[in-house]
Parts: sequence; C-alpha cells; structure tokens
Amino acid sequence: MGVADEVPPVKIAVLGPSGAGKTTYLATFYTHLQTAVRRLTVAVTEGNLHETLLRAGSEINQGVYPLGTWSRTRLTLALKLDGSPILRFHWQDYSGFSLDRPASDVQTRELLHDLKEMEALAIVCDAEELAGPSRNGPLLSALTMANTCVSGIQGPLVIALLLTKADLIEEWSPRMLRSLMGFIKAMAANQKITAILAPVACGPSSSFVTAPLFHVLGSSLHRRMLDSRIREAQEEGRASYWLRQSAGFTGFCREIFDTVTDTPTDSTLAASASRRAIEARRTSSILAAAAELARKSSQEVIPIQPGYGADEYVLAINRLAAAHPASCPLAKSNIWR
Repeated sequence: MGVADEVPPVKIAVLGPSGAGKTTYLATFYTHLQTAVRRLTVAVTEGNLHETLLRAGSEINQGVYPLGTWSRTRLTLALKLDGSPILRFHWQDYSGFSLDRPASDVQTRELLHDLKEMEALAIVCDAEELAGPSRNGPLLSALTMANTCVSGIQGPLVIALLLTKADLIEEWSPRMLRSLMGFIKAMAANQKITAILAPVACGPSSSFVTAPLFHVLGSSLHRRMLDSRIREAQEEGRASYWLRQSAGFTGFCREIFDTVTDTPTDSTLAASASRRAIEARRTSSILAAAAELARKSSQEVIPIQPGYGADEYVLAINRLAAAHPASCPLAKSNIWR
C-alpha cells in the first residue's frame, strides 16, 4: 500500500465568477506539473481526463482559452514524489453561474454543504475585472458565500485568493483590491485560517502558476505528516504495552493459553504494533520531505496577515514581480510597476 492510500485525500473547493479562469488555471497547472518541480508532479487518477487537460493546456499556451463551467465538476488528482503518489486531492470546481442563484437552488445548497467539508478553498478573481469600473457582483457573491461558510469552521482551513489574468494588468493599484479587502481582513483575523494572495498569469506567458497550488498542498502534507507521527507514537506505545504483557511467568502462561485458544498472543500483537509504527514513521518521513519541497516551491505567494491594507498588498505584488524577473515575463516587460 502506497503513501497516498494511507492518508486521507484533500478536498479543495474552487469558487469564482464565470470567465475568471478556474478551468484555465486547472489545465495550466496540470500541464506545467507534467514536468517535475522539485521532484513533484501531478496526475489524474481516474477516467481519460489526462489527454483532455493536456490538450486544453496546449491550446492555452497558444492563447486559446476554454469555455466556462456550467455545473459542478470534481476531479481526483494525485501529487507524486519521484513518480510515486503521496497525496490525492479532489479539485471541486463550481459553476460561476451558481453563485447568483437563490439559497433554495439545488446547486447552491450543494455548494454550501460541500464548503463546510473542504480543507482548502481557492477563490479565483479576474484581475482585469478588478481593474475595471464594474462593481464585480459575481465575485462579491463568491466572497459572501465563502465568508458565510468559513465563519463557522471547526478546523484549520487554507484559502488562496488567485488574481488571474495578471499579465493583462498594466498598473496595479490599491483600488483594484478594494472589493476584496473586507474578506481579506476577515481571513486575517481568523486564527484557524491560513490565507494567501497570488497573482497568476495563464497563457503564452504563464507565470506563478504552481506556487499557490503547492502552498495549499504543502499545508495538507504537513498536517498529515503530524498525524502520522502521532500514529507512530501511539503504535510504539501499544507495542511496548504488549511486550510488557508477554514478559515473565504470567506472560508465558498467557502465551500458551492464547496459542491453544487460537487467540492472537501478546508477542504477536506487539510485533504487529511495531510494524505499524515503522510504517507510520516511513510515511511521516516521506510526507515531511514532500511538504518541505512544496514549501520551497510556493515562495511566490503573498501571505495575508493582520495589519495589511490594500497599499501593502499592491507593494508586495510589485516586489514579487521584481524579485523574479527571470520567471516573470511581466516584470521583464516592465508591465508590473
């Protein structure tokens, strides 16, 4: 049994207005991660979607973008380390058209139910729309729905705000983030939420595509690594307990009785627990290595934190572009100012 079979999958919800770039982002990061980034790759685990995603990614690289999603779509993918699956994740994409439907609508009820079970949330924001004169109604609907669900979360949640179509922005300004700031401040104030802001460009000149995904998966890998270490300690405790039970004359008599009655002996139970501890140790070691690689691969994101306003985030975006001129065609062409 592989590592991916031993740890629970990650559930990632993807929200955003129709046309914001949800499907485009999926196809782009999938295509990029067919080539290893620090030994990490991604693959679909079911159906024949591999060729479909690669074909969409190829078209995006030529400037031809996919149509919007009309219904809820769930893909199961696997993060691989050196070609071996270590973590499955469900990428659940919701139609942008469902965001403006009434609460009684079937798709809306499904969305609200699903969001309460998610470990991570990606909210896709069209940077070109943010720069325009419109009020961004569909985006505000997505933020309102997300805020309704995250306000009552019980466990940790990772949220990524993706600013797609960043290559179309001639000049970033604090005004662009105004419609996001209420949600951003609410996330920053919630200690159960880890949130990032990530400008992304998908197309002939893609940039910063895989960093937000690695940030989300890296957090999940770290949590599962900690769970594996707890399981290792528990199994070691059980092994020690059964070894003590098997010691001495009393243990010898119990061993004979259990053997005669065809019951697992104390020494057998100790050996089984010891094997499970070794397996948990191996799993935690692999997850720890993958989490560190994901962390190193997700440096190109901006953490959302208390005290930051729109001015600070725009400054961080500009610094991010200036610090990575080799990987960002926007910075080289001086579009990010």
